[in-house]
Amino acid sequence: MCFRLYKGELLDSVSVGRLKFMENLIKLKPYLKSTIWGGQKLKSIFVANNCDNIAEAWTISNKSTVACINGKADDFGTFNDYLEKCGAELPVLIKYINSADNLSIQVHPSNQQASILEGQRVGKAEFWYILDCEPDAYVYLGFDVPINKDDFLQGVVDGSLLSNLHKVPIKKGDYVYIPSGTVHSMSKGITLLEISQNSDLTYRIYDYNRKDDFGNARQLHLDKALQVLDFENINSVVIENDNLQNPKLVLEYEHFSIIRYCLNDRVGFVTPKSISINIISGKGTINGSPIIAGDAFYVEPNVEVELVGIAVIVFTYIGD
Repeated sequence: MCFRLYKGELLDSVSVGRLKFMENLIKLKPYLKSTIWGGQKLKSIFVANNCDNIAEAWTISNKSTVACINGKADDFGTFNDYLEKCGAELPVLIKYINSADNLSIQVHPSNQQASILEGQRVGKAEFWYILDCEPDAYVYLGFDVPINKDDFLQGVVDGSLLSNLHKVPIKKGDYVYIPSGTVHSMSKGITLLEISQNSDLTYRIYDYNRKDDFGNARQLHLDKALQVLDFENINSVVIENDNLQNPKLVLEYEHFSIIRYCLNDRVGFVTPKSISINIISGKGTINGSPIIAGDAFYVEPNVEVELVGIAVIVFTYIGD
């Protein structure tokens, strides 16, 4: 990975000449998803007045809409349409999540397990960047004590499963990495950015006996969950809190690489790989076009980009 910069430092700093803009800096409009645990907070970020209980805003996804290419707006269709025309695939799924209620207890399969169980090539490992949360917010990550399958299933039936999960208090700025096979969940009152493999495969284990709009219990996937759960994952921990004192924080995981960057004035770069750009807070411009919190961009290889302003930005490297 290498950024070439005008000013500041991401990874490697070198002198760059005058920018020559290309036509493949793509602004995406999010796909919004409502669930019974969603809330109202994402409506203000994404100006979604006609949606209720927005739980997720998929900013970088196949279902996102291409809003602009090189600053020019048009009816480009979905990002999946664009990628198919280019013969390309999107290896990551990036979304905002807001929990007005507790999420279900769940687990995701690995690539191999997804292939065996679903006939899909990609499983799901994911990363959470906590953007905001209530004082008593927490996440479940792995098991607190060893548990066998029989006790696990009994815990699902009688509700005692929660006492066997590793409960971790969280605060704004925490990072959480969740490998496939890890039982996990989050409490109500959390807003976060999730970066994951491009899969929505989720096996629901326990859902607090909630009912859908038709009075039906939400479906559980215990048979498949038992085949993918890592019962040896004990006392998983939250990554060190990010207080934004370091202008650049680089995070490397098995399936993706992430840079959290504090923009303060102006930076220019070009990357040999595709990247995504998520504007977390602040405002400014990208190649002369305005940016605000919630904006998301897909940048194809070898595109030169200039960012100006004061903002917190998350870059994700896409692909190998």
